[in-house]
Amino acid sequence: HQVVRPMASCCVPKGKKKQLQNVEVVREEVDLGGMWELASSEGVDTFLKAVGVGWMRRQYLIPLAGKKVVQMWTQLDGVWQVSITVTGTNAEPKIESFPIGSATTDTINGDSVVKTSMWEDGKLVTTMVPLDAKRVAQVPRIVIVRTVYDQGSGAKKRMTLMATATLADGSTAVCTRVFERTGSVPSTQLRVQKTLKELPKIGSTPKAGDPDFTGKWQLSNSTNFDEYLEALGVNWAKRRLAAGMKPVQDWVLIDGTWQFTVQSPAGPRTEVFPIGVQVDDNVDGTAVLKTSKWEGPVLFTGVTAKDPKMATRFNNMAMRRYLLQDGSEVKLILEMIIGDIVCTREFSRTSGPVAAVPVAPGTTVPAREEPEADPDFTGTWQLSESHHFDEYLEAMQVNWAKRRIAAGMKPVQTWVQKQGTWQFTVQAPTGPKVEAFPIDTPVADDVDGTKMTKTTKWQGGVLHTDVEADDPVKAKQYGKMAMRRYLLGTGPDQKLVLEMIIGDITCMRIFSKIG
Repeated sequence: HQVVRPMASCCVPKGKKKQLQNVEVVREEVDLGGMWELASSEGVDTFLKAVGVGWMRRQYLIPLAGKKVVQMWTQLDGVWQVSITVTGTNAEPKIESFPIGSATTDTINGDSVVKTSMWEDGKLVTTMVPLDAKRVAQVPRIVIVRTVYDQGSGAKKRMTLMATATLADGSTAVCTRVFERTGSVPSTQLRVQKTLKELPKIGSTPKAGDPDFTGKWQLSNSTNFDEYLEALGVNWAKRRLAAGMKPVQDWVLIDGTWQFTVQSPAGPRTEVFPIGVQVDDNVDGTAVLKTSKWEGPVLFTGVTAKDPKMATRFNNMAMRRYLLQDGSEVKLILEMIIGDIVCTREFSRTSGPVAAVPVAPGTTVPAREEPEADPDFTGTWQLSESHHFDEYLEAMQVNWAKRRIAAGMKPVQTWVQKQGTWQFTVQAPTGPKVEAFPIDTPVADDVDGTKMTKTTKWQGGVLHTDVEADDPVKAKQYGKMAMRRYLLGTGPDQKLVLEMIIGDITCMRIFSKIG
């Protein structure tokens, strides 16, 4: 595809139109509405690297083979907004709005920025400045110019997105992306956009009366979830997994204290909300204290990190839960706040009251030693995603040639349970290989020529396998080694997740069920 660059405004008299290679440049404020699909890109990887985006994140932002970027532009209450979707991923759409002349805050790749949009000679110009002083010193400003080109009768309209970052040394990094208009936004998507826009924000009026959270609630809508997790320091792979989950919360009132239970990879997790009582909890590996209180019909929970060094990351962290009347339906709204980021999660009630185990206020809920029901790995699973695999193999001292071969393979595992022991069969270059996981029984194995001993146990709903090299010298070189297997999601979208750990490296391999 040919990249058509916008002309400088000084080259065309205001209010006029000029032909550029048979392409008509729109000079007035333009209609951005419709579905736009990415057609070509130039300089994206170099641009992202220049502004400090890590390699792993760049692999997601730059579409891989078989995936495409689709933008849905709509105008609500006079404000343009876009929903950006990358097909073939579990990530929720990113919603971005462009109020003209108003400074708003947004989160771009974990950085809080002040964003201002203006129309300039038919171009939508958005300027972003980081809020953090350190980031301002690195990348003082990013300007994004969107221009629509009408290519004449019968041809698709094109939109170019040109991003220019001013760097600390005064140099600039530029990338260009070209989108083709593929059609109008379906009416169903227009309704989705409106629903997302109208999700309650801080200051919304909750449903009157004492809230009754009793029952089972399933996530039905979410906004700013990825930005919230990124601000918490959650790595990209875990954020991708979390984005694809639709958690169900079972709420019950026991002795005047609300609590809910939700399924997690490690088994059921219960959270309690005793009023005015500090409760120990853990947020992605960080120990925190939670204190709840009523603010009218809103259940407000303040969160503070126990470690003073983590106070900056957990700045102004809180959660607000309340009920909201949505037509004939009542929604349970969860607002998760960290810094200036507000993530809104909307839950729909799927059933009435459910049984729950009472938990004394002020106590930490212990993890169960054994799962109530072991995960069912039965079936055939094929590798669909992999993260940090090369780093893991390199730490295992696998040579470069073998690592290259392994990286290109999409192994298929067939899992069965025999006499209470899970095992899978996978095709290897030397023929079928069977790996079994008897509980609390050491098993001899060979990993790339190194003799190992594996011992497996259940940790909640996780099949955890400790691995140790038989050679003491090798064992010292490798450090801690383990593997964790568990299921995420339900139905056809269920995933089998394998975490492979060596030292401080964690490789995540995600398998999709194919039979």
